[in-house]
Amino acid sequence: MDNLKTLFEKGQFKALIDLTEGSKSPEDLLYRSSAFMALNKPDEALAVLLENRDGLFGFNALATMRGTIGARLALNDPVGAYRDLNDFKNRPYVSQQCEEYMQAAEKEISGFAAAALPRPKKESKPLTGGESPEEILSRVAELSTKERTPEDLEELKGILTSRKAPQQARFLALSLLSISKYNLPVDYYRGDRIFRVVPKDLPVPYTGGDFPFLAKALEKDADSPFAGKVATTLAATYVTFVYPEEPFKPEEVRLYELAFLLLSCRYLKAESDLSALCLAYGLDLPRVESKANEIEALMKPLP
Repeated sequence: MDNLKTLFEKGQFKALIDLTEGSKSPEDLLYRSSAFMALNKPDEALAVLLENRDGLFGFNALATMRGTIGARLALNDPVGAYRDLNDFKNRPYVSQQCEEYMQAAEKEISGFAAAALPRPKKESKPLTGGESPEEILSRVAELSTKERTPEDLEELKGILTSRKAPQQARFLALSLLSISKYNLPVDYYRGDRIFRVVPKDLPVPYTGGDFPFLAKALEKDADSPFAGKVATTLAATYVTFVYPEEPFKPEEVRLYELAFLLLSCRYLKAESDLSALCLAYGLDLPRVESKANEIEALMKPLP
């Protein structure tokens, strides 16, 4: 019988998947997830990697990280990719190669997260002050995909206080300065508030604090994977409206989780029944509804 490597090289992915059904061998599972990816089934590939993460990471950390981040991005889920990357970073040191991959992956995810933003048809020039909000957003999106020079960082700094820049552009600009470890104080406009911060000292959005736990809880407790993804997207959007402040207190994670689940039902125009979750987490439904209404009111365009 052909071994798994040979089957994979021959492109016999279905046979490989059938052969590894029920296997607990880390090598088999990595080939199995790769076969699913080759068949354009990233959801099945990700399920294999998530269900067996600890064993796979111990067997081949680099392949596990590459497979997981690749599947997340194939599913258009940069928030999940950030969460997984944060989990990998918090594990014991494996090798310099793994450390270098995690640094590269952070840049890749950041660029992917901006991919949905308006893109210039050709390389744009530094902002001069006469651009429209859409052009500013497009320029920030472009800067998210390249190695940023000191001049680029100063340009991003200027966007933080631009009243013409949409809030999404200001948020992304500050995120990029945080990723770039910009070490000087900056002013950041969010609505009618001004924050004085040092980007290097700020957490990169979605990777720190309790957000990874929240995102994982939303996926687990949602009625369906799609509803969980909608709830996670709403939570990620909420972060853009409160950054650089912490989005919620640690003791309120469950309250916010149920609030985002309720908002996802509203968004999908689906019935919601959170009674069991409220009972499990010691919350009452009126408080959850109040928090959902508060979040919904906040998540409107800021000047």
